[in-house]
Amino acid sequence: MNKSKDNKLLIVFSAVFYIITASLMLVGTFKDLTVNLMLFNPESSVSRFFESFGQVVYWGLWGPAFTIIFLCRRDLNESLGVIGKIIPFVKPVKNTEHGAYKFFNMLLKIVTAAAFFALAVIGWKKLIENVLKNIVGEGTISQAVYFIICAVFAAIMIFVFSKIDKNILRKLEALALAGVLLGIFYKIVEECKNITSRVRFREMVAYSNHFLNDKGLSEGKYSPLTSAMAENSDFSAFTNWYKIGSDMGIYSRADSFPSGHTNYGCTLFLTYPLCLAFDKLKKVAPFALSVSFLYVAFMGLTRIIAGAHYLTDVAGAAIIGYTLFLVVYKIYNVFTEKKIIG
Repeated sequence: MNKSKDNKLLIVFSAVFYIITASLMLVGTFKDLTVNLMLFNPESSVSRFFESFGQVVYWGLWGPAFTIIFLCRRDLNESLGVIGKIIPFVKPVKNTEHGAYKFFNMLLKIVTAAAFFALAVIGWKKLIENVLKNIVGEGTISQAVYFIICAVFAAIMIFVFSKIDKNILRKLEALALAGVLLGIFYKIVEECKNITSRVRFREMVAYSNHFLNDKGLSEGKYSPLTSAMAENSDFSAFTNWYKIGSDMGIYSRADSFPSGHTNYGCTLFLTYPLCLAFDKLKKVAPFALSVSFLYVAFMGLTRIIAGAHYLTDVAGAAIIGYTLFLVVYKIYNVFTEKKIIG
């Protein structure tokens, strides 16, 4: 596909995406509780699986991203050259044999190597720890052991990735930076969820049936919720997505809007620019968009089934997540087209 076709595809896809999600927002605005009562099935093994592992596309972003950034480190003059493309008055140093230049160049190399290796370790830990704690249980493995495992794993991945052709690595560097920026945006959205103070559906079901929280924890024992429990539950704490809710001093999870799992699921849309960056993958770019959409849609459905979120929570999260992807994709295109990076 050429650039014009790429743009047309994304425009058409985006229009369809926003029409569908906006329509779901409208339906949910009037029928949120009705939809949850119809679909609530906390015993569903599929919804439990996606609750535990659905964010793997987000967890899996950080390790590879920082590993690539580590391998693409630049010396002082190269760094000044990149900055100079953004800020014209910044120029590379002419006399690279000067003692001061050599000192600061060496200092930069040491600091960036240490910093990006540490970030690579933390990035791989994000994936490995979140996967393992859902398999063996939280607290089973100590943080010290996690850091040792992830430091060794990061070193191995750096060695493996170093075998990739330098030109390919430079293309991946731009995508890695875009991924980090998108990941930061998604994390900010997550941190803002408490502002809405919207009580979760299953939180109300749990409390109405004498459990302490939405996971069915009562006096330290795990007591799973059932779909039948919704029939006689008190939903008086329910609020629409556009209103500030209240936990009434009862509920522990008044952070329903927007859905974090659905928002993080939008990370998968990064596969679209990944496909476009390489000629051999361009043909599957439309497929990447379609699969990403289906993943986000299915993620949202499982969150409603679990009672963790309402229809407007997942539709709103999809709109926010995809819009942030488009913003980052635009920044990525500007930087790559102007040869600033990549």
